[in-house]
Amino acid sequence: MHLVRLLIAGLHGLKTGEILVNMERAGYRDLLLEIRNCHWSYDQLMKYAGSLEGELACDFVVVAVTVD
Repeated sequence: MHLVRLLIAGLHGLKTGEILVNMERAGYRDLLLEIRNCHWSYDQLMKYAGSLEGELACDFVVVAVTVD
């Protein structure tokens, strides 16, 4: 759960420049509770985290190139 929360917060930070603290207001509360309450298999969780990580890496490259 915390891995996904941090990846979501990182993506939000890169896209908006703002720190995302309140996951409920951002619409991620139910997703995170499903993960915490074991409604996702380990494989589902790792696949989703991997996709978020890939998106974060792409966005980071775009931001890094834009800043330079």
